[in-house]
Amino acid sequence: MRVCCALRLTSAFTTSYVETQSQTDYEANINTCLDEGFDIIVTVGFLIYDAAIAAAKANPDVYFIGVDQFPAETAPNFVGIQFREDQAGYLAGVMAALMSESGKVGGVYGIDIPPVRKFRNGFEQGAKSVNPDIETFGVYIPDFLAPQLGAEAADAMVSEEGVDVVFGAGGPTGSGGIVHAARDWRMGHRRRSGRVHHNLRQR
Repeated sequence: MRVCCALRLTSAFTTSYVETQSQTDYEANINTCLDEGFDIIVTVGFLIYDAAIAAAKANPDVYFIGVDQFPAETAPNFVGIQFREDQAGYLAGVMAALMSESGKVGGVYGIDIPPVRKFRNGFEQGAKSVNPDIETFGVYIPDFLAPQLGAEAADAMVSEEGVDVVFGAGGPTGSGGIVHAARDWRMGHRRRSGRVHHNLRQR
């Protein structure tokens, strides 16, 4: 939607979006878009892939774009888009090491799958490129839609390990860790409100 607005294409295209609250809603949400007559549907996250590829096969006249999806099988009207997760993680790690005063940084990650591992590896290597002696901590959580678990993981790293910068990669789970750390960021004996840097953008 933002791209259409930036390109001044709002008069030529009708756009809409649906926020999924549960994995069980994937198929229904895609069907809602189909029922409304959209001929290009973008799905985000690897967990929605099965529902997206099934819908693509059942609706050959509709184009599907799968963001962060690495399909084992595909269809003529389906394309998966992937990113260099390790490079994004590396830049975040560099920034984390530059910000850290304790020499300890941590990451809250979603399900332990290749793209998430790339985020973690990049983050830790980026941090060590700035400070070879920096300590890195990380935890995988087997759910991408669990912000509370992400918050609890971040709290444990901050309060028990002395981490003072938290990185998140893994949808709402990772974001939960970031937001929690920003609300209650401890550095040594001082306490101050933190700043949220999500995907290298300040919110």
